[in-house]
Amino acid sequence: MRRGKRLLIMLLALALVALAAAGAVYLLPDEDLEEYEEITLLSFEQEDALALSFTYEDETVELVNDDGTWEYALDADFPLDSSYVDSMLASLSSLAATQEITAPEDTAQYGLDEPVLTVTLTLDEEITLTFGDETTMGGERYVSTGDGNVYLVDSAITSPFSYGLYDLIEFESVPDMSDTVSLTVESDTQSYTIEHITEDAPEYTDYYEWFLVTDDGYLTLDNTSARGVVSGVTGVSWQQCVSYNATGDDLAEYGLDAPSATATVRYIYTEEDEDGNETEYETTFTLELGDYTEDGVYARIADSEMVYIAEASVLDNLLDLTPETDMLPTEPVRLTLDDVTGFDVTVDGETYSVTITRETVYDDDGNAAEEVTYTLADGTELDTETVDGALSTLNGMTGDGTATNRSGTELASFTFYQERGGYETVTLSFKTYNSSDCLTTLNGETGILAPLDSVQTAVDDLLAAFSGETGEEETEE
Repeated sequence: MRRGKRLLIMLLALALVALAAAGAVYLLPDEDLEEYEEITLLSFEQEDALALSFTYEDETVELVNDDGTWEYALDADFPLDSSYVDSMLASLSSLAATQEITAPEDTAQYGLDEPVLTVTLTLDEEITLTFGDETTMGGERYVSTGDGNVYLVDSAITSPFSYGLYDLIEFESVPDMSDTVSLTVESDTQSYTIEHITEDAPEYTDYYEWFLVTDDGYLTLDNTSARGVVSGVTGVSWQQCVSYNATGDDLAEYGLDAPSATATVRYIYTEEDEDGNETEYETTFTLELGDYTEDGVYARIADSEMVYIAEASVLDNLLDLTPETDMLPTEPVRLTLDDVTGFDVTVDGETYSVTITRETVYDDDGNAAEEVTYTLADGTELDTETVDGALSTLNGMTGDGTATNRSGTELASFTFYQERGGYETVTLSFKTYNSSDCLTTLNGETGILAPLDSVQTAVDDLLAAFSGETGEEETEE
């Protein structure tokens, strides 16, 4: 029992010590600290501010109001983002203190001898605010207005001023290039153009949209690889600005007098007039990339004097990826199945011909749906679900890499017939390659490996449908 009483007394004593310590945070020795509901330090309309300067982390920035437009005092051509100035003035325009320390003998104890921020505001007169330490409990900061007293204000007051001059630059905007027509890349190691074609693409399928322009026409590219290179340029973002007026020798300093790579995007821009009428026209955006830096790569919009740092990966992709070798399709086959009207398949020397018909049917509620029917040459109707599944398996395979041709047993060969100008037939064959892969030949081109188990499953399912086994099983059920 006595032990419990002693524990209670100790806990009470600790609580009193904690309260005393908390009080000592604000009530510094020998100071007259007065508390008010609110002490107005500044109150003004933002448009009445004539000049504003601040010193943060040993850098002083001077700004002036030129007939309603804020400018950098030392260079009117500096591309100042006025939204920063708006935030600064907003934080000062109704500045109020929660407490006042009247005429302290030593302001150094509040951090005011080495302030974190000094702000000078010019209205009808010049007002200087000096911001010192943050209170130990946090949330408030000591400030001097020059009247001999020290005040406590919300510590967030310093946030709008926690910048250097180059942090206040208004970056050039990168246009919306989502409707991309082409990308042209030029560097010391390669030069190429890839085009985005979505209508009447020069391929046997609608699946592919990106094509390398060659002397002979077009080379089909892998969608993902092509989009990755293009989006690196169209989605470029500026990490920081290192110069806003670079010319001549300045550009050489960043490797932009002779860029490491230049990327030009052609895209469709939509302009809307005041009546809401839209006009589309083609235009270009050119990005120049210079030397690497520890933070990324130097970059600029062609002919601009503003130099930025962008992510290094933008240049990496342009230099490291060669379309002819690194951006080719990886899928064994990607038909647009809606275009296919039939197919022949040869397995073990026997050929099966299948006709595909599509018909729009309506349910009792008038909702439309497409009904697909697969029919052998002798008129036998095949199980739709089985054939659908087999074709989807073949058409949805992911390649297992590439390989050179070599001898092997042919598993199956297909000829697909489709309603697509210039590509009325598509030939596809599978030949054993190793224990897990088979080699594909698509329209005479051999090289992509397909998963053996997927191909075998699709062929087995088709043979089951041709023999009627699948239909019989479903009938028995």
